[in-house]
Amino acid sequence: MAKLRLEKITKRFDDYYAAREISFDVEEGEFVTLLGPSGCGKTTLLKMIAGFVTPDSGNIILNGESINTLPPERRSTAMCFQSYALFPHLNVMHNIAYGLKQKKIPLAEQKATINTVLKQMGLGSQRHKMPSQLSGGQQQRVAIARAMVTKPLVMLFDEPLSNLDAKLRESVRYEIKQLQGRHNLTSVYVTHDQSEALSMSDKIVVLNAGNIAQAGTPEEIYYHPANRFIADFIGAANIIKATISRAEQPGFYRVSTSMGGFYVRSSREPESDHCWICWRPEDAIYIPDNKKGANYFTITVESMAFMGSHTEASGHTSDGTDVRLQLIKKPSFKIGEQACFYLPENAIVFLEPVT
Repeated sequence: MAKLRLEKITKRFDDYYAAREISFDVEEGEFVTLLGPSGCGKTTLLKMIAGFVTPDSGNIILNGESINTLPPERRSTAMCFQSYALFPHLNVMHNIAYGLKQKKIPLAEQKATINTVLKQMGLGSQRHKMPSQLSGGQQQRVAIARAMVTKPLVMLFDEPLSNLDAKLRESVRYEIKQLQGRHNLTSVYVTHDQSEALSMSDKIVVLNAGNIAQAGTPEEIYYHPANRFIADFIGAANIIKATISRAEQPGFYRVSTSMGGFYVRSSREPESDHCWICWRPEDAIYIPDNKKGANYFTITVESMAFMGSHTEASGHTSDGTDVRLQLIKKPSFKIGEQACFYLPENAIVFLEPVT
């Protein structure tokens, strides 16, 4: 049985649906991320799990029991807030101890638990400091430690890294994932940052306008997007219209596009002869010698940007189709020149029909 289960959760604010019959499971020790653009309903869902917002209908089940009517303090969940929400008049040690005191844990056990968590979070030397004396990263560690110390059944994270700079965000992201794995913490994490979701999650639930657009592993979401919204929202994607001219054999198709003809090898059967297809910028392979034929295309290069680990390039085909590319090796072509690429059969994904 799942540690946490949401069954057809619906929440409406006047004419706006924050959630429309949302259902998903979180297994014990699983790290599940709610990902989506602003206003998609992800934070409202988290607040309903925590007990700060009441669903209009549906059921929230924790450890096999419905918690819909339980107040937040009786739900055995702990939330790490975006704003840290530390008590400014309490030092690090007393901030972390707050939840233990509320649960009336014996003093000796409190001290032992706090010392362990301080060590795990690298805060041992900061125990007597006030929040105002800490950096943003240290404050976030204190907030996480305070949530963890009560040993909740489910940890809830509401965009906890959004206030940190890029370098620190990467470091704290790694620490959260390490702690979650070490303690087998069942976790629900809210973010709009795709890199956080892809790198940290066991499962991602992508939300759009109060609906689940797709749920699956990071690899499934990235390489097999269910629709144009997912393909465009998660990472970068080239999305074009295609007409299926014929099916060569089960799972193997020939398609025609404005860029030319392509063979597609896909376990997903297209829903229509006229559909959208997509492929990721890093999947195209540069061919130094121009070639023609199925799965080859040529662009006029319009821009190039060195990103350190790779180079991003963009251009257009002879018919004006815009193309985005990501190249690991330093390309030999220059802006204004033509460059030929090969797109593997299994790199192309069928999306929804063209309407």
